[in-house]
Formats: sequence, structure tokens, C-alpha cells
Amino acid sequence: MSTRTDVVDIDLELVEELTKREIAALDDKHVRSIAYREEAKTHLPGGVSSSWQTWPPHPIYVARGRGSRVWDIDGNEYVDYHNGYGVMVMGHAHPKIVEAVQRRVELGRTSRSPPRTRSSSPRSSRLGTDSRTGASATPGPSRRSTPSGSCGR
Repeated sequence: MSTRTDVVDIDLELVEELTKREIAALDDKHVRSIAYREEAKTHLPGGVSSSWQTWPPHPIYVARGRGSRVWDIDGNEYVDYHNGYGVMVMGHAHPKIVEAVQRRVELGRTSRSPPRTRSSSPRSSRLGTDSRTGASATPGPSRRSTPSGSCGR
């Protein structure tokens, strides 16, 4: 059994000094984010939507993204290694997705269009029943889309 004799002494005062210096430099880059956190705390616990974002020194608030990059409200640019949820596949603001959303938004909704009811499931059909009359929006047997692709009656 060997015994380690190569113990390294760590200067804890130097570590503390370096930590304070780096936090101050970071705080200088995040003046708006630090101020915004106080406002955000009135809407969300800790001012963030996820508890892991409360870790020190402070959260950043992303203003926009493009591809693998994001910019915070202070204008700092980052490579988004987290790529939250759906962004992981396409990147932020993928041009084809932006174009598709813009096309859909431009369609709007006219006052002549009857309102449609929708299921709480995002996979269900857009067609349902007219909420005013209860009448089916499609002729024939009643059908419902399900995630499995089977048809419920």
C-alpha cells in the first residue's frame, strides 16, 4: 500500500481573491440581467423558470438566438451548449421554421371563420365540433386522431 506524500498546499486567500475578482468582472458584463432578476422574481420563483438556473453567481436572460448562438439582454454572445428541448435539432430561429411560422401568422383568422374546438392533445386533429352547436365539423362517422394512429369512435 502506497502513501501519497505529494500534498499540495492551496492558498485559500488567493482562491477567495480570484473568486471575488472574477465574479466582479462577470457582474460588470451582466448589469441588466442582475437588475432584471429582481423584476423577474415578482413573476417566477427565484426569477427563473427552472431551479437549476438559480445557481450562482446569477442567471442570464436570453434575448434572442440564431443557430447555435444566443445573446443575453446585456448583449453578451454565447455558444448554446444546452440547446434546450426542440432547439437541439434545428438550432435557434432556423430559417425554414421562421418562414413557416410567418406564413401561418400572416393567415390570421377572419371573422367569417367559425371557431373550432381543439383537444388538449397537440397531436389531435384540428377538426372537432362546432362549440356553439355541437355539430360535427366533418361529415360521416365521428373520428378522433390519437398518438398511436388508431382511430377512436
